[in-house]
Amino acid sequence: IGIQALADTFAMLRIPFVSAEAEKLDLEIAETIYHAAVTESAALAQLYGSHVGFEGSPASHGILHIDMWENTHANIQSGLKLHTSGRYDWDAVRELVKHGLRNAQLLAFMPTVSTSQVMGSNESFEPFDANIYTKATRAGKFTVLNTAMVSHLMELGLWNESICRRIMNDGGSMSSVTEIPADVREIYKTVWEIKQSDLIRRSALRCAYVDQSQSLNIRLANNSNAHLRAVFIAGWKMGLKTGSYYLRTRPAVEP
Repeated sequence: IGIQALADTFAMLRIPFVSAEAEKLDLEIAETIYHAAVTESAALAQLYGSHVGFEGSPASHGILHIDMWENTHANIQSGLKLHTSGRYDWDAVRELVKHGLRNAQLLAFMPTVSTSQVMGSNESFEPFDANIYTKATRAGKFTVLNTAMVSHLMELGLWNESICRRIMNDGGSMSSVTEIPADVREIYKTVWEIKQSDLIRRSALRCAYVDQSQSLNIRLANNSNAHLRAVFIAGWKMGLKTGSYYLRTRPAVEP
C-alpha cells in the first residue's frame, strides 16, 4: 500500500508543504494507513493463517515497526521522535499481532508517476515539481496546471494570462511574481525551492509507519560531489532505509 497526491492535499488545505501543520497531517495519514494495514493483516491471518515467516518474527513477539523505528533512532541519536496522534491503541495492536499476520510487509510508498497522470494528481509524497508545465506525448503537447493554485489565484482575482505566462517562463515557479502575496507563494513552492534536508527529515519521520521503504527523490540544482556527499550522509544519519530513489537535477531545457 502506498500514497499519492499528498502535495495536492496540502495545496487544497492551503498549507505549505514544509510547515508544522503539513508535517502533522503527513504523519497522521501514514499512521492511519499503517494501523489499518496491520489490523487488517491480523484479521486475514485469522481466516487464512499467517505468512510462512511469521514464527520468530518481531511481530510474533508483539513488536511493531514503530517500535523498531524508535529503537533504531535512539541508537543512531538522530534527534527524531516518534509522532503519534493518540488516535489508536497501539498496545492493543501489539497484543493483536502476536496471534498472526498474513503479510510480512505492508507499506511501500512507491513512485506513482503513471497512475498520478491518469488520476490528475501529483505523484507519490513529492512536492510539486512545477505549477505549470508542458508535457509532450505521441498524442501531442498539452499544458499541465496545478489546479489548486489556479483556483486559489482566481479567488484572489490574480489569475490572468500575464501571471500565467510569468509562472510558466520561470519554470513553473511563482516566487518572483510579487503581486501574489508571500503567504500564497509559500504554499506553492516547487520542490526546487524547498531545502532537500527538510524533505529528507520528513521522510525519515514518515518512515516510522512505512515498514518497507519510500521512493524518495532528491532534486539538486548543484550536483557536485560535495553536495551529493552531504545529501546522502544526511539521509544516512537520519536513518533512511533508502537514501534516494532518483537523484534529479534541473533539465537543460525548461518545459
